[in-house]
Amino acid sequence: MKPVLLPPRTLPSALALTGLLIFAGCCWKSSATAQEPPELFSSTSIPTAETGGDIPMLRTRGVNVRFDLLGGFPPAALILNLFPDAVYTWVIESIQNHPSGSRSWTGHVEGIPQSRVVLVVQGQTAQGTISLPQARYQIRFVKEGLHAVDQLNVSEFPREGHSIEVPPPGK
Repeated sequence: MKPVLLPPRTLPSALALTGLLIFAGCCWKSSATAQEPPELFSSTSIPTAETGGDIPMLRTRGVNVRFDLLGGFPPAALILNLFPDAVYTWVIESIQNHPSGSRSWTGHVEGIPQSRVVLVVQGQTAQGTISLPQARYQIRFVKEGLHAVDQLNVSEFPREGHSIEVPPPGK
């Protein structure tokens, strides 16, 4: 088989095109790599006296909520960095604006069936729940600029009672 020889004037064009394709391939590959979603919380310290609540907790952590991520055109996913050993990717399914001015975000945890995430934000205040088959977490407002992430102790929740049959009205 005979090698293909290019006329001298097309050789620089062919080399330039080859270089461009190699460069584009490198750039396209790197830009196609998905970026890690941003983390929703940054750490802070909250005095123990302010982390209480009526719900039994296993542990609590003070956080700052990244409200800058929750306005405008939000990302499709966020990292829920609840605790060092509890970090999840929250896939946002819907966002609703309410007449009160609050906004609710719902979704699920990536890769965990039967998970549910709900976050309601109004101004600089957030409240939310993360329900997983093996754990429950809440996000709650503590004071201006400070929130807490709590892992709930579901084993101390009251047990469900027996259902009661309610007769139809008029009987």
